Amino acid sequence: LVYNLYSGTIQLTSVGAASRQIVLSGTVVSKPTIFTSLNQLTGFVYTAGSGPSLQSSFALNGAGLLGSITLTAPANFEISLNSGTSFSGSSSLTISQIAGKVNNLNIFVRMKAGLSQNSYSGNISLTSTGADTKLVSVSGIVNPAPVVLNVSKTSLINFTYSNGNGPSAIQTLDRKSTRLNSSH
Repeated sequence: LVYNLYSGTIQLTSVGAASRQIVLSGTVVSKPTIFTSLNQLTGFVYTAGSGPSLQSSFALNGAGLLGSITLTAPANFEISLNSGTSFSGSSSLTISQIAGKVNNLNIFVRMKAGLSQNSYSGNISLTSTGADTKLVSVSGIVNPAPVVLNVSKTSLINFTYSNGNGPSAIQTLDRKSTRLNSSH
């Protein structure tokens, strides 16, 4: 076998007995190695003025490790060991190995709240003593805030004048808007 993370199942069956399934996993390594279930996470998105994005995750494994695994996210992303609201803006994590291994640990990722309209990308860097650096690319977009238009009146009515004595009286309305130029 070449070095890699291997897994599978054995199904045990017998006539008249309940079936049983045994999960197997193992690793062949030539040096400390970091494995991830994905090399890329995309599709992080939200609208300017809101955020953060929804989270996504990947599984982390390590074998033959001599020390902890350090994960460092790009500045506009945050990582957590817990799903949900436990991110707290963290851009780095340190994962301790046990007997040289890290087994199927979920790493949760999302794009930080409060970013300006733009595209964001980078790499989560995973490092450990003696292991090659592993990168998981991340990318997302913050869409523009919606156009908001407020007017002082909802209708202008009763434009009238007598034949030959026009035009009618002037009526006005005030508008306040975001993301509109003066020609709108």
